[in-house]
Amino acid sequence: MALKLGDSKESIDGLFGVSDNTDVFNMNMYPLFSVHYNEKGLLDAWKMDIDSNTAEANPLFITNKGIVLGKSTLFDVLQQYGTVGYEGDGMANYLYEKTTYGSFRSPTSMSSYFQIKAPEKVFVISFLFDKTTLKVTYINVSWLPYARGDVD
Repeated sequence: MALKLGDSKESIDGLFGVSDNTDVFNMNMYPLFSVHYNEKGLLDAWKMDIDSNTAEANPLFITNKGIVLGKSTLFDVLQQYGTVGYEGDGMANYLYEKTTYGSFRSPTSMSSYFQIKAPEKVFVISFLFDKTTLKVTYINVSWLPYARGDVD
């Protein structure tokens, strides 16, 4: 099972149970992750972190490139996603642009984060790493407008 940007709240509730509780970021909280829905009830962001609700790595939740929260390391992320998004100090952010053919272009530089002309066609995948073990402690995927704070 996969979470995809644009999935409906009904489909996610059907898989993981109904969530009416929200966190301080207005994200619906499920047992192992949180989701933000846009005004149409469609997923526009999801996040998981090792500190809330997931004490151990859960292999059921894996990125398309094989990264597992609490198990994969900084080196795994750099190998799978590249170095263009590594910002140092335990953080990596990657931007992908949806093409007219429906595929996604390779990551682009974060330096143009606020200068992207069609942010609704761009998504961000972000990772945080434990500074001692270098394991992934946080994964966030969202459309760029949500990541930039352009929407509620």
